[in-house]
Amino acid sequence: MVRLVFLILLMGMLSCKSQKSQQMADNTNDGLTLLVEDGYSGVENFESMVVRDQKTLNSFFAKINRTRKPGIPVPEVDFNKEMVIIVCSGEQKGIKMPRLSKKDENDKEIVLAVKNEAVDKNNLKELVSSPFSVYKIPMSEKEIIFQK
Repeated sequence: MVRLVFLILLMGMLSCKSQKSQQMADNTNDGLTLLVEDGYSGVENFESMVVRDQKTLNSFFAKINRTRKPGIPVPEVDFNKEMVIIVCSGEQKGIKMPRLSKKDENDKEIVLAVKNEAVDKNNLKELVSSPFSVYKIPMSEKEIIFQK
């Protein structure tokens, strides 16, 4: 019961912040653009996915928006030119947002490094969260490899 109360408080505190994160997309020089991040995905274990179509992206957002009203809006992506990378950190104590950076790229693959970056929230160290980040990168047929 206490866990549920903390989870509801976390969602309330971070819901406004996620809207801000979407509006202020983070452009980096390695082609990765942060679209959305939030402290609750509902995913219990680390999970990463490459999304190449709107249907799959809509399905992911339908899953994370089941417990939110209003839900996080689905970002607009031109899947003819771009694809989406989603990283869910899984359940953890405190809030550490997953961050991606391009580690290496060759003719066959793109290697992305996943790093969990702590959010400076002193009162939330014992809170259980399951954060996620959504990035877009230019469309490629190369294999995407994630390194933790």
